[in-house]
Amino acid sequence: MNDPLADFPGYLLRRAATTAQAAFARLLRPMDLSPTQASVLMLVAANPGVTQVRLCDALGIQRANMTPMIAGLEARGVIARQRVDGRSQGLVVTTAGQSLTRQVVEIAKAHETKLMGQVSQDHRAAVIPILRALWTAPE
Repeated sequence: MNDPLADFPGYLLRRAATTAQAAFARLLRPMDLSPTQASVLMLVAANPGVTQVRLCDALGIQRANMTPMIAGLEARGVIARQRVDGRSQGLVVTTAGQSLTRQVVEIAKAHETKLMGQVSQDHRAAVIPILRALWTAPE
């Protein structure tokens, strides 16, 4: 079939992202985690005491969507709230969460290695800088 969209970078980025996210979601399914929950765990582990507002900004998630996600991860016992200053609470990964996060990181690394394996060796070094440039480009 003739695909008039095949030369539009934005369309191709969306399709590539959708395909990559779906594959990552399948890998996380046995752990009962979504890719977004996995991202939250990795960010909290790397930034103990991070606030929900900072997580929302980092992941581009609305606060109304972050609150139930954090509540669910708290209920699972993988993250906890911790007082950061007089009025703010930050998030930390619990001991159980640390174990889960290590598993998530290993799955993510294996997934990304497989994903990049589809790109020719000559182009691999350019993929990350190109994606970062497109992501941070002014509107």
